[in-house]
Amino acid sequence: MDKLTPLFLFADERWQQCLESFLDDVSRRESHTKLIDCRTTLKSFFTPDRDPAAVLREDVETFCRGGSYHGAPSYQTVKRRRATIRDFYDLAIQNGIYAGPNPACPPVVDRQAVPHLFDDEHWQTCLEHYLQDLYRRSQSRATIISYSGILSRFFQGKANPEKVTRADVSNFIQQPCASNGKRGQPAAIATINSRVTVIRMFFDFASGYTVATGPDGDPVPLFTRANPCAGLRHGQPNQAYKSLSIPEIKRFFACIPNDLMGLRDRSWAWTLLLTCRRRSEIAALRWGSISHGMITSEDGSSHEGIMYTFRGKGRQAILDCAELPQKAYEEICAYIQADGRWEKMTPESPIWSAIGPEIGGNVRPSEVRPFSPKGMAQRLKIYARLAGIPESRFSMHSMRHTGAFLRKISGEDLFSISHTLRHKSLDMTKRYLEGLTIANADNGSKLVEARLKAMGVM
Repeated sequence: MDKLTPLFLFADERWQQCLESFLDDVSRRESHTKLIDCRTTLKSFFTPDRDPAAVLREDVETFCRGGSYHGAPSYQTVKRRRATIRDFYDLAIQNGIYAGPNPACPPVVDRQAVPHLFDDEHWQTCLEHYLQDLYRRSQSRATIISYSGILSRFFQGKANPEKVTRADVSNFIQQPCASNGKRGQPAAIATINSRVTVIRMFFDFASGYTVATGPDGDPVPLFTRANPCAGLRHGQPNQAYKSLSIPEIKRFFACIPNDLMGLRDRSWAWTLLLTCRRRSEIAALRWGSISHGMITSEDGSSHEGIMYTFRGKGRQAILDCAELPQKAYEEICAYIQADGRWEKMTPESPIWSAIGPEIGGNVRPSEVRPFSPKGMAQRLKIYARLAGIPESRFSMHSMRHTGAFLRKISGEDLFSISHTLRHKSLDMTKRYLEGLTIANADNGSKLVEARLKAMGVM
């Protein structure tokens, strides 16, 4: 391998040392191709007239989306450029060289991305702060996108939110779906409930949002009327818990082949089933998420085991931790070794990767692309068909349902199952498990029959 010449980009010694440390770290963790790509990106971005301490978010985006003689960059190229600059500034912030938000990181709620719904400046600002507060509590960009979409559709043609009526809300929540794949279909009860919740929460936020428009500039609530959603109660949505039976589980795993793709799919399927995690939580795992350490049981005893960290739904700000079942860990190790990545794994390496064209995939040579949740769902549907399981009652979430049900019938107590599922209450877990039971045993009727027979009634 040819030795690369030193890269000099900054006159400031501190920034130059930061650059050298960054590239040294990349050379230790990543491939030679990745190192060259990082050097090229930084050299192209940090031109001689660019002050690294004065870089703006707009500068980064303009560069990342800029074309070359090859034409417009692909999505992966833009993403790769942005990641390199972001990682470099992360190191600069860590070393105390750069103060301020990372210019390669998008804002929590970009003002330009907030839909312009109101001509009134106070209401528009209230919307921005509402979305920021929502992200602070949920740490989910998907939630921001969903809520913004519902509010945009609701307030379309309603310039003055103070004149919104209950009739406006009732008409809107019954409108057909507008999302791709369900466009034009009647709104489900769960969709109607979501619409009511979003609108109610926004008006509740506006009721407590104060603006300096009172006498002498005193703060007064922005919205002082009755919430147009007040009194609207949620409907009972259809619940279709898709738990598998023991024979179905056996058929599902039996139809997964023993080739590389099968080893990969078997390992994430076992991990889903045994941990009861959601697919997004599992797909986001990296090799550094798994570690060995001491695990404390509920009775206070400790044992050495394997742990993994994850960020759960609605808890993105919390780095959660749980014990990784031995079976799941063994399947993961077998897959990574068969994939030839065991010696190359770094903390940032994805556990499950997409595959190349030689075995049916579309990944370029030397590229390690994380296997997506969508890809997992597609593979699961294939195995469901092979196992003779109706696709209508089998989804990725079926593994979570089935894992919870297996824990129940295996004797695990309700509190432990609730903690595993990360439910907020035991009542939620109780209702969850009751929905998974196809038919409860009626021992009482058997006692009644026995007694009536003894009395000669039957």
